[in-house]
Amino acid sequence: MRWYFAMRRIVDAGELSRLPVADIDRFRTLRSRLTIPPVEALYLVWLKDGDRAFTSQQTSAAHSAAMSFGHLEAEGLPFEYSQFGSLPGVA
Repeated sequence: MRWYFAMRRIVDAGELSRLPVADIDRFRTLRSRLTIPPVEALYLVWLKDGDRAFTSQQTSAAHSAAMSFGHLEAEGLPFEYSQFGSLPGVA
């Protein structure tokens, strides 16, 4: 989050020339995932308080929500895909 917030501040200031292309690509990927209300709220606190925003009692709920914006469900299938081969992505 610290990296993302630092990059976002640079991007928001329009200083893209300071960033390598790889960082811009990484930032774009993260921004598409992290544009959710808890992260936005934490970013605003971070702009004001710096890294204390990550340890502040007042922002701990927002930080927890920002860090848990999804879930993973795994389910076993009752059949196999062996007709497609044993190495995924290999033609």
